[in-house]
Amino acid sequence: MTASQLDAVVSATGHDRYRWLTSEANPDADQREGYRRIVAAKAEALAAPDVRPDLGDQLRLLKLARECPHREAAECGCNYGRCALDGRDKSVQDCLECVGGAR
Repeated sequence: MTASQLDAVVSATGHDRYRWLTSEANPDADQREGYRRIVAAKAEALAAPDVRPDLGDQLRLLKLARECPHREAAECGCNYGRCALDGRDKSVQDCLECVGGAR
């Protein structure tokens, strides 16, 4: 964790207490190191580009999930992008291939 990461997290969260929790003044070394990892992770998340899902893709995926032929099957089902048939998240293209009869 760097000072600039700490400043960014404090600024974004409004929690100035992170300064003390991550400082050498905190006598609990385990807690201090834990908060340093937390602040570093939060800073990385703040620095990451804001990637928002495309609304059109999300709506198409919802429509496909509702039309999934496996949706009502006892052994599997589709839950808005989470395919129990494969046990993983699905892209719109995955759902198109499945609903389109590729399975």
